[in-house]
Amino acid sequence: MPNLALSEHELLWKLRKTLPFEARGRTELIAFLKRRLMQVRAAPTLNVTNIYMVEDGGLVCQFQVKGTNSGATFVAPLEHFALSTGHPVTRELSQYRLRSSRRSRQLRQASAGGRI
Repeated sequence: MPNLALSEHELLWKLRKTLPFEARGRTELIAFLKRRLMQVRAAPTLNVTNIYMVEDGGLVCQFQVKGTNSGATFVAPLEHFALSTGHPVTRELSQYRLRSSRRSRQLRQASAGGRI
């Protein structure tokens, strides 16, 4: 079966076409937001306003927490977001998350072995 996964550049441009969009935070992101914004509820809606590619090749999202009065803008890695099943890039984000976790695991293993 051919690998139909989008490159990070392709995913970046596909996601940018859908901006702004709403998403939910995954566990790590929600824990961070609860530490920063005391009034955050269990599963806040996040309004993603921009997406960037960073030097290491990862994608990060700029967002605000909907329903808070702080007006604060945050940036977090794309893999910490969950899109609704109806979003046109949901499947591609799942594939990106898998590739990203594999890459992180390989970097940790190489670092532990003294190869970096």
